Amino acid sequence: MILLRSVDSDRNRFRQYSLDLQPGLIDGMSLVVTWGRLNARRLRRRVYWFPDAAAARRRARAIYRRRLRHHYRVERIGGWPVQVDALEAT
Repeated sequence: MILLRSVDSDRNRFRQYSLDLQPGLIDGMSLVVTWGRLNARRLRRRVYWFPDAAAARRRARAIYRRRLRHHYRVERIGGWPVQVDALEAT
């Protein structure tokens, strides 16, 4: 799972976005996308189904890149907090 956040108090912008790849019940792969305001009671969710993992990863990468262009920052990858300094060094 990848958790992204965008916080800009001057613009009243407090948003989160997560991407999670999950195996399908029988075959294929699902991409679960969740988004909404930070600390909201209800978040929006959309599930995309793909016939294979490669297609799901391509779609997840496209969404990830778009969120980064919209000033989201990576908060967590796979359950582990991300060091901001480590990301900026690469």
